[in-house]
Amino acid sequence: MTPFTKITLALCAILSTLLPLTQAQAPQGKPYTDPKTNITFSTWEIGETSGAGPFTFGLALPSNALKTDATEFIGYMKCAPANGWCGVSLGGSMTNALLVVAYADDKQNVKQTLRFTAEYTLPGVYEGNATIKPIASEVSKDSFTTVFRCEECLRWAQNGTEGAAATSSGNLDLAFAVEAEGPEEGCADEAKLRKHSGQGTWVGFVDNSTVSESYEKWAGTAETVRGGC
Repeated sequence: MTPFTKITLALCAILSTLLPLTQAQAPQGKPYTDPKTNITFSTWEIGETSGAGPFTFGLALPSNALKTDATEFIGYMKCAPANGWCGVSLGGSMTNALLVVAYADDKQNVKQTLRFTAEYTLPGVYEGNATIKPIASEVSKDSFTTVFRCEECLRWAQNGTEGAAATSSGNLDLAFAVEAEGPEEGCADEAKLRKHSGQGTWVGFVDNSTVSESYEKWAGTAETVRGGC
C-alpha cells in the first residue's frame, strides 16, 4: 500500500465519522404557532453553544412564496440568555448577506436591527431599503422572544454586492450567531455589538407549513419604529 493510499483511507475514515455528526446537529424544522400573535411559523431550534443559547428562528411567508420568490417574511426569534443578543444571516454567511439582530435592553424592550458586512468584522447598519417592524415581544428571566415583519429582507444590495434568498427553491441557506453579553445601550441601529461566542449554519426547508393565506393579515399588525428606538 502506497503512502498516498494510506492517507486517502485515513481521510475517508475521518470523514465517515464527521458526516453523521454534522447531519445529526442540523436542526429539523417544525411548525409552531406563537400564542401571543397566533402566527404560525416553520421553526428551527439550535441548542446551547459557547455559553449562549438555545436559539430558535421561525419563518412565515406569503401564500405564493413557494412559486414566486418572496421579498419579505415574518420572523420569530427566541434568544437566551435574556441579556444577550442573537442574530440570523439570511444568506448563510456572516459576510455579504443581510443580518437580522435582536436583543433586549435594560428596560426589557426587545430591539431589532438590520446589519451588513463585507468582511469578518463587527457589522454596521444595513444601508439598503429593507425595513424591520416589530409585531410582538416578550422578555422572561432566561430568554426573550420577538416577532417582526421584515420587508425587502429576502434580497439585499450594498456597495455593489447583491444577494437573495430564493423561497421558490424550497430551501434557504441560513446562519446564526449568539452572544451572552448584550450590546452597549442606545438605539438599536447605534448599538455596538459584542463579538459573538457561538455560531453555525443550517439549511432551512420551506414547505406548505411555512406559507399562509393569513400572511397579509398578520403582516398588517406590524408597527413602524424609527432607528430601532
